[in-house]
Amino acid sequence: MNQDLKESTNRYLNMSLIMVLYGMLSVFQVGFYGTFTNAKYLLKYVVPAMAFPMAMVIAIGLTLLAFTKIDNACNRNRAGKSTTAELNVYRLMGLYKGALALIALCVTYRFAIVHFYGVNFFDFAIEQSWTEQAYTRDTVRDARRAFFSSSQNAMYISLYSFLLVYVVGGTLGYAWLKGKADEARRVVSSGIVARTAY
Repeated sequence: MNQDLKESTNRYLNMSLIMVLYGMLSVFQVGFYGTFTNAKYLLKYVVPAMAFPMAMVIAIGLTLLAFTKIDNACNRNRAGKSTTAELNVYRLMGLYKGALALIALCVTYRFAIVHFYGVNFFDFAIEQSWTEQAYTRDTVRDARRAFFSSSQNAMYISLYSFLLVYVVGGTLGYAWLKGKADEARRVVSSGIVARTAY
């Protein structure tokens, strides 16, 4: 197996562990305090709320499986056998995995904030209040009540669509990069063959 890619895949897995732990904790409803404080709205959104962290874990597992399969199809980089252009693409593939892990982490973090505090996905008022103490408990409670009484269908459709794009787009992008690495190797190999033919 290509060692550079193996190491970057292991880094992707290590970066994803916090999301896996959060997904496991959500099974026991630890991360969903806000969802269950409004009994009237419990049945309306509890299924998509509880399913999303586990769906994120499955998405991470599927991309990890795709990365491993693509890594196994890449050329082995024995000492002195890889070209500079090929190694650069392998480094880019490692950065790509890191970027995907960070995107998944940001989405999971925002999802946790949404359900713990009962705020909209792009509402950053809660984070501001951590430093400023600008919001009283009653203000946060009222905001939570307003959030959970409003329709959340659009948010869940967007989140689950993101998971589909994450797996399919992430895999296709990684496969495209693998093709670029193979192309870099072919270009150098054809150049060597052309020089030795003369």
